[in-house]
Amino acid sequence: MGTLIGQRLIPILFGAAVVSCSSELTLPVEDGPASLRVVSGDDQVGPAGSRLDPLIVEVLDAQARPIAGVTVVFRFETDAPEAEVTPEAETAADGRASAEVRLGISAGTHVVEAHVADASSGALRATFDLSALERGKKGKGHGHDDDEDDD
Repeated sequence: MGTLIGQRLIPILFGAAVVSCSSELTLPVEDGPASLRVVSGDDQVGPAGSRLDPLIVEVLDAQARPIAGVTVVFRFETDAPEAEVTPEAETAADGRASAEVRLGISAGTHVVEAHVADASSGALRATFDLSALERGKKGKGHGHDDDEDDD
């Protein structure tokens, strides 16, 4: 009888080891943000002081699934007098957050950074390169000029 128990015990232990190994492979991965990517709004051009299309980012987990309820902070990296950007936005069910932006009054490149609040990873950062043209010049069809020039 001892041999019979031994023969049955080995398959049971082997089965438990297989279940244990397979459950380790399927343990849930942290559900927090793993990446932040630009969806739209990068490389826009418009007259200085004009509003542009919204800046949109997407927050994804390690499985590339969108995450809702994550706070994304937007700020200008460069000094852009009178430039405005929505300072914070929360991701929706599709993992996307957007910010309204107005270019500063001086011509040149205005860089906006978006990053996940409370994140220490550099992967949770994205940038938008925006170009402000001298007033009176038109961009490449991007953006909306709120102040009409009669020049």
